[in-house]
Amino acid sequence: MLFNYQSIDASKVERILLRLPHWLGDSVMVSPAFEWLKLSFPHADFSIVGSKASCGIYERDERIKQIFIDTSKQAKSRIIATKQLAQKIGAHDLCITFSNTFFSALLLYMTKSPLRIGYAKNLRSPLLTHALKLEKHEPWHEDGIQKGKKIHQVLLYLRLIAPLLQVKQQATLLYSSHLPTPISPSILKEHEILHILATQGLKLISKPPLQLARHNLQKPKIGINPGAAFGSAKRWEQSHFIDVITHFLSRGYEVYLFGSSAESSANTDIAKALESHAHVDHFHNFTDKTSLSELVDCMSVVDIFITNDSGPMHIAAALQVPIVAIFGPTDLHETAPFVPYAPLGAHIPPESEAETQAVLG
Repeated sequence: MLFNYQSIDASKVERILLRLPHWLGDSVMVSPAFEWLKLSFPHADFSIVGSKASCGIYERDERIKQIFIDTSKQAKSRIIATKQLAQKIGAHDLCITFSNTFFSALLLYMTKSPLRIGYAKNLRSPLLTHALKLEKHEPWHEDGIQKGKKIHQVLLYLRLIAPLLQVKQQATLLYSSHLPTPISPSILKEHEILHILATQGLKLISKPPLQLARHNLQKPKIGINPGAAFGSAKRWEQSHFIDVITHFLSRGYEVYLFGSSAESSANTDIAKALESHAHVDHFHNFTDKTSLSELVDCMSVVDIFITNDSGPMHIAAALQVPIVAIFGPTDLHETAPFVPYAPLGAHIPPESEAETQAVLG
């Protein structure tokens, strides 16, 4: 059993506030939970608060009525800045923090909202009306000594919404659609509810990219993302990326180099190394030349995306673009590109069945 808590009745909810994680990739991994909330509360308006990157990924969603950028960390007094932001946001019927920091819970508390859900860590429990136990690993092995592998971050976000009665009803409705007779949410066990929620993949909104309108889109398109947060620890060698790009350029493929201002210096070095290549006209350096929405649009049309473990990797997963992901010190069980679960009752290949059962507990 991965979790054990009572249902939360969030009836008559009209305004929902989501406190997003700080990092881009984590925010993308919130999207399955966000999709279930939109289905479960079809008449509610959403507000989101977080970093510029975490909020920017959802700026096109019509269900979001207000976006608040949290810059309180840069203020002289973070407590005062958090209070001012909370007053600006105002009370909502339901608040969920997908961030585990103390100040994210304090923000929800200061909005004076009646329902505040988050994980119980970093002394946050008194600030939340529903502080859920955070278990990041699979259950203990039978010998009681060794923990199992880490649970995927997407599941941790889904666990925050799973207690909501309206979410349980929506999940049950989906499951019942495959059955001859509808069933009650009380029949499904908690791990079964979580499994149904995990059938929803990552999701982002994209549009045809204007930046690629003049390019030869008949040729295979390769996306390259050499950057990653936390510096070199999560980054493949720059020379290897140059070799990969050279390989594809030699075959006449269109190659797109992506990155933000944080990677501009390294990506400039990559671009310089390719200046003398015979097919350099097929190389397109989009480093720091796209907004977040434009980045999503451009990534949506590539045929394969080669990347470090990073935010753009999760964007590619949300866009269902084939990915080659290079992992360094991070645990791929926790942050690998998320693969949605097969529906309950569907045939699962033997090698996947054991893994699924291990996750479900």
